[in-house]
Amino acid sequence: VGSPRYVDLTNPENDVVPVVHSGTSVHKLVVVANTHDEFFQWGDVKTIDKLKTVTKAIAKESDCHTSVNDLMMSGVFESVMDETTELNVRLYRNIVKLTLNIDNVVTSGLTLVSAQVYNVPAAMSYADRVFGSSEGIYPELETVSYIDYPAEDFISNPGETKTMTWYMPRNEMGVTASTESKQKNNFAPSNATLIKLVAKDADGYATVFSFYPGANMRNDHNLTPNKHYIVDIKLTGKGDPEQDSRIEDMG
Repeated sequence: VGSPRYVDLTNPENDVVPVVHSGTSVHKLVVVANTHDEFFQWGDVKTIDKLKTVTKAIAKESDCHTSVNDLMMSGVFESVMDETTELNVRLYRNIVKLTLNIDNVVTSGLTLVSAQVYNVPAAMSYADRVFGSSEGIYPELETVSYIDYPAEDFISNPGETKTMTWYMPRNEMGVTASTESKQKNNFAPSNATLIKLVAKDADGYATVFSFYPGANMRNDHNLTPNKHYIVDIKLTGKGDPEQDSRIEDMG
């Protein structure tokens, strides 16, 4: 891996181009966009595997954005290269978008009061696209810590709807043996991302609803960057915690 070159595409006088090595061997060009940092450096990186370990710390959701509120992106271009090669690099967002749509039906008897996202990786790879669409479990449990986003308090009465959106780094915890959505939580990996909703009945007793987003609501716990995961919840009542692992009755 060569030294990074910072390119400001908003500068009309900018004529910096990446350094490529001509010849017959296939080379890999990695592009990271939206760092907004002309002094950004990889550090002592000489291999792609080492490049995968160069990360940005995530302590809060706003760290997933840059200082001008856009998203960091990356791309990989592989080819035999020379000075005539057109570097057609497709860029992908380094971040997962997670949306929760709640329909609290008029007869539910519950008022929603808060939502919280748990198990968010505390680091994002600058060159996330070198991982491709999926490489199994990532991040490895011993390589990164996890954080929980702060709870968001709100009031959603019966008959009302609520939409919430979060951004977070890659968190791919695999596919389990669960065969139905009601049992997905029983099989969930320890660091899989989790959304918890708290609702209260007319007497003030709480019920907690927990949902693990992924490619499906049955057994998938993979959250891959450049994808938008939409979780649609229709709340009809407390439900039965004996039959549904997603429900915890606190009353």
